Amino acid sequence: QVVRSMGEPSAASDSPSRYNVEDLVQKAQEFLAEIPPQEDLAQRFLERALELEPANPDVLDAYGELMSHLNETERAIMVLKKSVELAPAANPAKYMYLAQMLSGRQALEYAKVGVTMMEGEASRTPEMNQQLAAAYCHVVELYMTDLCDEPEAQEQCEKALQLARAADENNVEVLTSLATYKKTIGEVEEARMWIQQAVARIRSCGGDLDVLPTFEVRSNVSRVLLDLGLTEEALEILHALLDEDDEDFQVWHTLGCAHHFKKDRACGEECVERLRGLLANGDQDAAAELVEMVDDLERELSQLPEADDEAEPDDVDGSMD
Repeated sequence: QVVRSMGEPSAASDSPSRYNVEDLVQKAQEFLAEIPPQEDLAQRFLERALELEPANPDVLDAYGELMSHLNETERAIMVLKKSVELAPAANPAKYMYLAQMLSGRQALEYAKVGVTMMEGEASRTPEMNQQLAAAYCHVVELYMTDLCDEPEAQEQCEKALQLARAADENNVEVLTSLATYKKTIGEVEEARMWIQQAVARIRSCGGDLDVLPTFEVRSNVSRVLLDLGLTEEALEILHALLDEDDEDFQVWHTLGCAHHFKKDRACGEECVERLRGLLANGDQDAAAELVEMVDDLERELSQLPEADDEAEPDDVDGSMD
């Protein structure tokens, strides 16, 4: 990852027209590797690459993945499906992106193709094993959500979790998936054990972004911690995430929920203020559901006693509204 210094010339003046397709994709990846990622520039360069070679699967994959990250779901699905048609045997990642954006049986079918492709690699690197483990975790998530009423759901969850551990036993995403599954079937103490192992793995990375799990994975860890009543550990993860990106809506919302569980009205209301600022500034898509999330959090916080009352926090039962 590259941190762009304030004195460094901006890349905004760099014209995509100067580059061939391969270089355009490379430049886009460089923009995305900066801290913070230069997503607008990456999009410009990839769209220029698409103009030059609209049937290039590598370009389609890169652009589709970026659109997925930017929550341009319809465009991402369209582009990645085109890549599947043009090069069905290349790049299992596109199948996993499609599985994450789609739902139900359709998502499961794409996930199965991606998993099969990764399993078929003759020799897998540690990074490939990590990707395979994440793919199995997505299968678990599907069977705990969209497909939870299927008769084979529990069996398939346990099978996928076993395969995920075989692929990458100490993977934080795998440990978190195990914790979520165990809580779902009522084994709360075992769930806490698994999520605490995930926290230990995160701590062992120090602050090294090159070895830490992704921002999204750690954000999910914080939500599972909160769901299991491990509020202090959740706060630790959340504050570290805000040190990296203090404009992430989901992290601020989870932090607000954590303060609500601790009955810290003042800190919770600060989170609400930040959330409304993010929505007002256009840093997030101000969809009705996001506004409703903030309204609900504010309403719950308003029912807490004022700070002067110094009420003692109640034990958290692990459930999130």
